[in-house]
Amino acid sequence: MCGIIVYVCKTSKLNTRFFQNLSAVCDRRGPDFQMTKTILLANSEDSENDYTVNLRGSVLHLRGPETIQQPIQLGVKENQCDTSVLVQELLDTRRRFTEQALSNEIAHEASILHVLSKIRGEWATVIWENRFRRLWFGRDYLGRRSLLWKWGVDSSFSLTSTSESEFNNSESDDQWEEVPANGIYCLDLSTNIVEKNRLKHFPWIQNDQAHLDGGLSSPCTQFNTQIPEESYLTIPSDHPTPLALSHQKDADAVARLFAELSSSVQKRVETIPTPIENVPRLGILFSGGLDCMCLAALAHSYVPENEAIDLLNVSFENPRIQKARQNEKLHKKHAKGKKDVETSVYEVPDRITGRLSVEELKRTFPGREWRFVEIDVPFEEATEYKAYIQSLMIPLQTVMDLSIAMAFWFASRGRGFINESGVKTPYQSRAKVLFSGLGADEQMGGYGRHTVSYRKSGWQGILDEIKLDVERIASRNLGRDDRIVSDHGKEVRFPFLDESVVSYLSSLPINLKVDPRFEKGIGEKIILRRLANEKLKISRVSTEPKRAVQFGARSARMVDTDEKGTDAL
Repeated sequence: MCGIIVYVCKTSKLNTRFFQNLSAVCDRRGPDFQMTKTILLANSEDSENDYTVNLRGSVLHLRGPETIQQPIQLGVKENQCDTSVLVQELLDTRRRFTEQALSNEIAHEASILHVLSKIRGEWATVIWENRFRRLWFGRDYLGRRSLLWKWGVDSSFSLTSTSESEFNNSESDDQWEEVPANGIYCLDLSTNIVEKNRLKHFPWIQNDQAHLDGGLSSPCTQFNTQIPEESYLTIPSDHPTPLALSHQKDADAVARLFAELSSSVQKRVETIPTPIENVPRLGILFSGGLDCMCLAALAHSYVPENEAIDLLNVSFENPRIQKARQNEKLHKKHAKGKKDVETSVYEVPDRITGRLSVEELKRTFPGREWRFVEIDVPFEEATEYKAYIQSLMIPLQTVMDLSIAMAFWFASRGRGFINESGVKTPYQSRAKVLFSGLGADEQMGGYGRHTVSYRKSGWQGILDEIKLDVERIASRNLGRDDRIVSDHGKEVRFPFLDESVVSYLSSLPINLKVDPRFEKGIGEKIILRRLANEKLKISRVSTEPKRAVQFGARSARMVDTDEKGTDAL
């Protein structure tokens, strides 16, 4: 994993404090190695227009026997570097590239776009071509890694994995923005002018012509927009249970998804270095719901059985909920004359579900040590870190973003305890790689709005809504989640968003992924529920309804307020 910083500015206007602030926050992403490379772009006619390109890489060592120092410098001759490469969190699931191998190919391949088209997995990159004074940069097709840009009012240009807040005045014109994951960008600095009209965009192309032209070929197939014929949509009268694979089309779809997801998990596990004794290499952001349970069960096949897996379960002390509970208890006491049994403030829905799910994992896979890490967040501590977490979210700044970000930040920190038969032992997770189930709901109809769309407009309505969700995955929350988790020097990986998984699910008829004619806890993500029930043998969770993390962990609305989730902070 790598924290990326690029700061292009007039040499006479170098803002040292701005660069230092960026370095401090990005170095938390990569605590194992940091290096800055400075390149002078001299103007022979006017030294006042000399520019400096500052490249900084901070590395979290996760791949290979040695730490790859970044920026990687290629073609070094007489103290001149022809090309410098910064690669953020390259997880090439085709096993073709390491950071160094990618850099070597860039050095020998005429088309940078052609090289980047070959990569699969989570990545973001910056490539500086010194001889042409060109800056190439971009994120993977699904936007799974963070990259922000800012066009300064002082004729500067900046890229970073995580922003700083001191120089991000909400009223100024130079705000941090997500670099769109809609292709690769190239900024021409050959004339020592930093302007948006010097920026060229190379979009992802979803056809074979991109490969022939040396362009940027999309790694995912197009979404299947066909509505199956009515006879194909009829629920057979001999269907024993909704989750049974009693018909070949269902069995074939589940078998293929199982194969694709298994491959995705395997690729994201096998690159994690072998840990020291008794230290788990993998952690899972664990609510106990369907998505994270499937990831845990799949990971069991590829993490050696003698290694533990951390299941990170977060719960917040929520004064608003506690006040409502106390009022309800008081009402019941007066009405019935009975004394209620006190429950912990941390007995939130995700904690209860999490405990049930970890017991199911222990029954199904008894040879594994499943470490259920109970992460309790007092209201005072949540308040203390609120402003800091909000700064990591930049440029996202809504009430809902904050409630989700707080849940992920405290969960990924991994500081909690293990509860064995009522005995609580403090525990700090040291797993550097975390799995997230993000992407399952968007692709397989897991949100309530998908069912609402079906009720309003039938199969066409739910198809359109899921297609829209898939198309905007890259522009929504992945950059935020990456910034939040990596602040602890950890890397988040998204098995449901492997290109092969996305391509397969996009190719399927809509009714094989979701069937809103069934009740809640069955119809949404029905293909994944069938997979859990039939292939993974975790039948209890296969009927668990969807619950958003901010409500399951109680990180939303901790105080009485009229704020809505979409309101700006």
